[in-house]
Amino acid sequence: MSKLKGSKKSSQLPESEDDYLAAGVKEEEGGEKWRAGDSVKSSRFFARALNIYDAGLKKHPASFDLAYNKARLQYDISQQPRLVAHQSLPLIELLFTALQSHRYALTLEPEDTDVLFNTAQVMVSISETLADTSIPVGTHDREHTVPLLQESINLFQNCFNLQNRQYAEVEAAIEAQVSLSSRNTSTPPSQALPESLPEPETEESWASVKESVTSSTLLDTLLAEIHAWTLLLPLLSWNLSLLQEIAPKAQDVLDRASPMVREAAEQQSYEQGYSNLKAALADAAYKSGGMTAADYATTLDNIWTSCATLTSFGPALCDHADALVTLNTSLSSNMSPDSASIRWKGLSLALRLLATADKNPGPAERSIINARRGDVELLRTRLGDPPIIYDQAAKSRTLLIKNAETYYEGARKLVAIGDDIVLADNITAKCVITKALREGNMDAVLTNLSTSDQSKIQSFIADMVEEGLLPP
Repeated sequence: MSKLKGSKKSSQLPESEDDYLAAGVKEEEGGEKWRAGDSVKSSRFFARALNIYDAGLKKHPASFDLAYNKARLQYDISQQPRLVAHQSLPLIELLFTALQSHRYALTLEPEDTDVLFNTAQVMVSISETLADTSIPVGTHDREHTVPLLQESINLFQNCFNLQNRQYAEVEAAIEAQVSLSSRNTSTPPSQALPESLPEPETEESWASVKESVTSSTLLDTLLAEIHAWTLLLPLLSWNLSLLQEIAPKAQDVLDRASPMVREAAEQQSYEQGYSNLKAALADAAYKSGGMTAADYATTLDNIWTSCATLTSFGPALCDHADALVTLNTSLSSNMSPDSASIRWKGLSLALRLLATADKNPGPAERSIINARRGDVELLRTRLGDPPIIYDQAAKSRTLLIKNAETYYEGARKLVAIGDDIVLADNITAKCVITKALREGNMDAVLTNLSTSDQSKIQSFIADMVEEGLLPP
């Protein structure tokens, strides 16, 4: 819901609020021009725009448009890996800086739906970053993820309620106009339009342009809230009573969104988000004892097969695969043979889904998909380890590790085309680690690395153990 606040007026020496807005937008336009071709030059334009908005806010601290533009641009930069690479701060600090700016803008206009939505989105992005153990977060506590997601859900709900009210007002106004038009087929002489309309003001000024709320706007906000719920539920598995208390609230959002999703024009992306939360609710039901492992697996299958539009939609195939990986993780404490069989079948299906998703996307997406395929092969390998020792996994161990190495190598070659440094480091480390696993001598591989590289690899090994990709 990021929208630029402003108009066309420009000045060499900004003085008024409008001057600063015009100058800032001009620099932003320069940054957009170079975003795809020259990320360094683009970053310089955006940095100048932020400096202008900062200077403007010092003179006009009550300017919502300046505060909004500054916050929006900071967040936009954080969402572009090629731009993040040229910033002086790491990603997590960029996001917290953007959140601080959004909170300030929100104090100026607490009921502006754009800034409500964007503030919640920043919180979700911070939560995703804190939850990703491959991304360094400095002194920030990863446990802040839960309260941030809870706050984002509240903001999305406030935003939806305001938008719903505005939508109802617009619909009522349209109905009133239609009713009036049907009663007055012609304009009476007393209400005739003047021969000429007043001339517009000659001096352009800045104004925030508010777009009308539509049913799609409402659905976008609901789906953003659904995504926040999808992230939150797995983080509450340590507190089953809280999980049982909060799951019905997530189900309520699904119930509200369901009729809107069915009527939506862009059904694929909407059904994707809808299905992800249903999968998270199934996981919550299993963890809280309300569903068996077999029912959990069947529920996941039904969620995606019931949506015909998702069966060939790449992003949804990846999400389905991720849900099966979550199933594997959630069943990892269940040592029954039936559980091991369900996990093996689920991971094998995840591989097939990722193989289908890998057919059409660009290099950046393919690198992530291939890295996921490598992860799934390592997870299948773990099923052959004690105390489970699932027969098919144990017999295929050498092949599974070799497959994982092949997928990671493919991902490494593809990620080199992009600028995602964190992803590139993660995949390169996994290439080294799987090679050592295949050769059966981790120490020999590590001794050929520099001290700093050895330290990095050891850190990645710890992360992979935590993710269940390697044994403790």
